[in-house]
Amino acid sequence: MKNICILITGSLFTVSLLGCNNTLNAVGDTAKGAGKGAVEIIQGVGEGVNHIGQGVKADITSDDGEDKKEN
Repeated sequence: MKNICILITGSLFTVSLLGCNNTLNAVGDTAKGAGKGAVEIIQGVGEGVNHIGQGVKADITSDDGEDKKEN
């Protein structure tokens, strides 16, 4: 009887450790995904700022210095 209790206790302990390992792997994968997403957001913002800068440069380049508004 004592051997059966030790076997059951050992099995439950092993299963609980495997569950912890799976949880840790899931948390690590989530953090990895969040880091990758943050990098993609930063790259997207950089591209957007670059496009704005190109548009402003084109506006300044095509500006002849005269006011086109009619009063």
